[in-house]
Amino acid sequence: MSWQDRLMQQEWFYRWLPDYLKPLNDETIEDFHTKEMISEVVELLTDLSSLTELARMDKTFKRTIDGTKVKVRIKMRKISIEINDTKQSPSKIKKKIHLTVFRKRFKSKNGRGKCSEATIYYRKDTKSVVRSIRRSPLFKPIFDAIDMLDDALDGRQNIDVSVPPPRDRLGTEGKEADTVIEQELKRLPAQFQDLDDSLNYRFQSLMESIENIIPEHNLLDIEEKHELNRMVNEEIPQLIEAYQSVSNREQTEKRHDVFTAIYRMEQHVKRINEQLMSTRSDRLDQLLRLNEVRYHDTSTKQMRKNENNSVEKS
Repeated sequence: MSWQDRLMQQEWFYRWLPDYLKPLNDETIEDFHTKEMISEVVELLTDLSSLTELARMDKTFKRTIDGTKVKVRIKMRKISIEINDTKQSPSKIKKKIHLTVFRKRFKSKNGRGKCSEATIYYRKDTKSVVRSIRRSPLFKPIFDAIDMLDDALDGRQNIDVSVPPPRDRLGTEGKEADTVIEQELKRLPAQFQDLDDSLNYRFQSLMESIENIIPEHNLLDIEEKHELNRMVNEEIPQLIEAYQSVSNREQTEKRHDVFTAIYRMEQHVKRINEQLMSTRSDRLDQLLRLNEVRYHDTSTKQMRKNENNSVEKS
């Protein structure tokens, strides 16, 4: 433990610190929703670590998780994360979290990128609270995931993050991912065939919407792929299994809520499909522009040559 850490643990010193440097020590923050949010943020960072194209990106990634907005900014020198509980968040304590960590090849400390900001903002008993989460055990998994992402960006292998595949394997692995989803889509209807007519109709409609996306799954961005995989492999099975596990009376009471939940997922899949249609158009325009850049000079010279030959013959 460094002398700074030992000093921070002294109560007399703690009182003199500004609020943004005082360590977080509030059990009310450690509720189910905060832990679930941390788990989702770690999952997002792990997904980003597996992207082969990431090393060449300077980009912002966004994800909304149960009313909590997460924004990850990846730049040449820093990795920044913003977490913001909206009004739709079920968490009783609405939080804002700002994290900024230097890429370790620019500034490092104890073998990791140096943390320049790690602050949580929330309200408690009508008072605004600002605390540091730099040394908080609760948020340590996020810092670990940031370190893994930093390693992946620089091409360093980490035992907890899958190594990005070579380019000649990307197509094969994409097809394997599609096959896993297709297999799950075939399995789900057989597993949940005992649903009543209204739920079964809604469920089948959702399955058809997902199946329409599968042939061009590789055109989806990382967020859309993650949402689709999570929906097929986790959310749909868990929702239906939970519904089937309760009594008949509870099923009757919750039928409308389950119907609405499936309908929401279907509408979300349809929005992804609409965005995919736009992506197809953009991809075609890009290929046409690339074709023009690559072959413009050749085609122009050939056209002039043909014109000259025609003139000479005449």
